[in-house]
Amino acid sequence: MFRIYLLALGLLVSFQSESQTESIPKFEFENYSLPTALVVSVKNKDEKQLKQQVQRWINSFYTDTTLLDSTEGKSEFEITGKSMRLLKIKNLPTDLKYNLKISLRNEKYRLEISSLAYKYYTEYREISDVNLIKDDIIKQDLLESRQIIASFLNTLNTNLYKSITEDYNEW
Repeated sequence: MFRIYLLALGLLVSFQSESQTESIPKFEFENYSLPTALVVSVKNKDEKQLKQQVQRWINSFYTDTTLLDSTEGKSEFEITGKSMRLLKIKNLPTDLKYNLKISLRNEKYRLEISSLAYKYYTEYREISDVNLIKDDIIKQDLLESRQIIASFLNTLNTNLYKSITEDYNEW
């Protein structure tokens, strides 16, 4: 029942985000081969503006519990974040931990997902080749979670894109 609600919410958010934004690239998970990246064009934004907008997005999107680590380089950001209770493994709601790298250039940003992990009781387990998992229930749950994860990451990317392209008129 929980899985149905979660899937419905994910589909609703993805339909809503698709209908309200320009056509931006989307993540698709046929398998869990990582790293995977998208390059998104944004008009009229130089590298300095992009950096300011991404920093603003990080400060507004993440909370103390969802941002595990964030480092800023000259033209890139590395983020370790988590989404609470996004997945369901063996009938238990569980967190998704992910590593992102956002690279910036004039009028473009590159969003790369370098790793995904699910929380299993007290530890995080890396999601990579699902065929190597020996527990059939966990394997099936992860295979069924691909659409949920893709929807979450696409929503995250849409949120980042909107934050970058919005003009903030500060008083």
